[in-house]
Amino acid sequence: MLKLISALCLIRVLGVGSWQNFYCQLSCDSFNASETHTVCKRQQQKCGPDPKCGPDFAVLELSNDDRQYIMDIHNYLRNKVAIGHEKRGFQPRAANMLVMVGVYRVKNFKLNKEFQNYNRELEFLAQCWANACNGNPLVHDRCRRTAQYVHVGQNLGYINSTDPKINKIKAIKDLILLWYDEVALFDSSWINDTQIRSPDLVVGHYTQLVWANSMEIGCAISYYTHTVQNRIWHQLILVCNYGPGGNYLGNPVYEAVMATAARSINGTMEDFFPDIKQNLTKITWAHAVNNQTYLDATLKNGKFILNNYQIKISQLMRKFTRQDINMIEADIVLGTLINGKTDPIPIMGHPPQNTSDLSLEGFLAQVQSFDSTSNSSKKGIKLDFKTIEVLEASKNIVRSVADKDDDLPIWINADILAGPVNASTKPVNASRFLDVAKSFPKSILSLGWTTAYDSNSNGSYESSQIQEMIDVIRSHNITQEITFPVRAGLAARSLEQLTNLTESIEKSTLTIWSSDGDNVSVEDLRLLISKIGLNRTYIDVPSDLLEQLRLDDLPNSSPSRSVVGAAVWMPVLLVLAGIFQSLSLI
Repeated sequence: MLKLISALCLIRVLGVGSWQNFYCQLSCDSFNASETHTVCKRQQQKCGPDPKCGPDFAVLELSNDDRQYIMDIHNYLRNKVAIGHEKRGFQPRAANMLVMVGVYRVKNFKLNKEFQNYNRELEFLAQCWANACNGNPLVHDRCRRTAQYVHVGQNLGYINSTDPKINKIKAIKDLILLWYDEVALFDSSWINDTQIRSPDLVVGHYTQLVWANSMEIGCAISYYTHTVQNRIWHQLILVCNYGPGGNYLGNPVYEAVMATAARSINGTMEDFFPDIKQNLTKITWAHAVNNQTYLDATLKNGKFILNNYQIKISQLMRKFTRQDINMIEADIVLGTLINGKTDPIPIMGHPPQNTSDLSLEGFLAQVQSFDSTSNSSKKGIKLDFKTIEVLEASKNIVRSVADKDDDLPIWINADILAGPVNASTKPVNASRFLDVAKSFPKSILSLGWTTAYDSNSNGSYESSQIQEMIDVIRSHNITQEITFPVRAGLAARSLEQLTNLTESIEKSTLTIWSSDGDNVSVEDLRLLISKIGLNRTYIDVPSDLLEQLRLDDLPNSSPSRSVVGAAVWMPVLLVLAGIFQSLSLI
């Protein structure tokens, strides 16, 4: 990949009136003609304001927060389509929608953190064109390519108002939503074949916004005024450039997931628990449900348990006061039933326990029976296998239940790799675990690292440990949904590593868990959750930490990456948004 040049170095002054313009070396093929690059065309103004912009011209500078907001709203809308929540036009889910990220690291001084941001070169090109003040009618520039992207897409927005108090953020949101609202005109049958539509069907802004492979964005805003009949009109132009650009004739907007195909991220959980509405942090948990008393209690509501059972409520249900339990977590070992046969079978228990009053077979049968008769409080299952031997012995038992109930969420959990902070627990054999896990194609795999952590511990998930997990998953060609259980104190210090993990593995989520007393940086953990997204993060932590996280304050709008794919580009392209050269957004 060609390395991008910093926008500050794109045009450099060699002397008075003497320029060396990098972009004059780049041109664009447009059918049978060659188009000169915008920056080269506008070099006389040095990409500054055109004379027609007038004396009130101003660049409305974007802060890092503004840039992040632009990325977030794009990713929210793309994710809305990707997971099938856009109902206008019956848009299908997407199998290859990429989350928009960037190539530059910038400092967010407010949070004192570094994070991936959007493409500054695309912003520079957008600003160069916005400064031409082509607002009424809107006109697209003809050549805006970069060294990296031969085709750069573009969306334009324009506001014309007699009110001088234009709210920049509101204008950005309104214009982007106006582009997206073209979805109401977009027929889902057009997904697989981009063509010229009727002039009455302006959909090119929407298709560029959700074009699957457009993964980088850079935007710019210019302001100027003009006077008509002694009235001053305040004008704002928003230009967003996309790389690589979309709207290729004959190419699909994205790869649609048909109803019979595999579920997208979280399809199993969202189908089974519709009330979570893209917010996985709403899932509630019961823990160590390893005997008949605990199971009976968990299959009833939290209030009943509190009033009628003398058990460790804080351990069993950390969040029962918020709502009914959704997921039942239990441990499985090889052992014998109390007053039962002596031959070892899969039973519910935690090492070193080797006896129980509840077998795995009985546990699954009771949960399945409860779900079949419950109208509103169904339970999913998380099975924590402590050894590879018990998983192999449980294979047929679990598969018989999974085959009978396609919708029941069954998580298969194990720590398959050694983790940070001198973890002493031996991990389950990763290769054998994943080989058996393929027997449960509709289950969610919960793949973790062993850890040793407490109130005095510090540390993080190392990049090498993340890469080891990525490599072992890819080497076994795993196709199921995957969640990565990560310890909160370690995860809070591992933003970059865990972002890389979830971006590298298709259909993946995080499950953030913690023990009482763990050393956890709340603000760092909030930043991680916000970065990964509420739609890709399960939270399973003690109630005091849960309250400190203030999850209700986090926007449910973070991006989600579906299956990463690559489009096949055709040599002839058409920027659909450029066909309609007169669009006034007032």
